[in-house]
Amino acid sequence: MSILHGCLFTEKCENCNEEYFRSFQIETISFQKTGRICCSCGGNLRDTLLDWEDDLPETDWELAVNHCDSADLVICLGTSLRIEPAGSLPTSAKKFVIVNLQETPKDEEKNCCLIIKARVDDVMNDLMSRLGYEC
Repeated sequence: MSILHGCLFTEKCENCNEEYFRSFQIETISFQKTGRICCSCGGNLRDTLLDWEDDLPETDWELAVNHCDSADLVICLGTSLRIEPAGSLPTSAKKFVIVNLQETPKDEEKNCCLIIKARVDDVMNDLMSRLGYEC
């Protein structure tokens, strides 16, 4: 899994890289100190959410590129596919599906095999139900 743009609910230690997944939103952005301390090493915790000027995390980016390049199918859920370079990642897969209420710039790509104009929650609930899972 690659998290390219960070997460509103994750803090990371600046010393040991321990991650903390919270049930509340982290209130800072752009790798700022959150005011909390790492339980493992005592280092400062920082948010993981990128701001517009921040570079994508190199390791996560390379992992995402490799996975998309080798994928038979990428399913894009609820994204406009407008923020680059991440928005073009699905186009390197053999095929990709878009589930989004609005049109995206990737709707006309030759390897876009299905576009579902619906709410992601509705599509996933239906899919899980058909697979025998109740949500």
